[in-house]
Amino acid sequence: MELKDRHIRSNVLSPGPIKTPLVDLQPPETIARMLTTIPMGRMGEPDEVAKAAVFLASDDSSFVTGIELFVDGGRGQVDQQTARPRTSQQASRFACRRVRRSDW
Repeated sequence: MELKDRHIRSNVLSPGPIKTPLVDLQPPETIARMLTTIPMGRMGEPDEVAKAAVFLASDDSSFVTGIELFVDGGRGQVDQQTARPRTSQQASRFACRRVRRSDW
């Protein structure tokens, strides 16, 4: 909240598996296994992450602050152990854990 007087918004962009040259080096079975964890059934494209970043940096998001925007094809909303949708409470705890780990 101390940043609001300086007109600074703080948001987090959390990409999921994105099709990059490094991912292309992975064995096909690894990629296939990864795809099973993404509800949309495909990897994201780099330009999809870029568009989300541009949105958060633009005036179009002038009233958006304090969020974590998942650009992951729905992966963050699915419990990977049960393959069931997370409840909003589980998703919130999951997001908090991810933020804490990124602080390391």
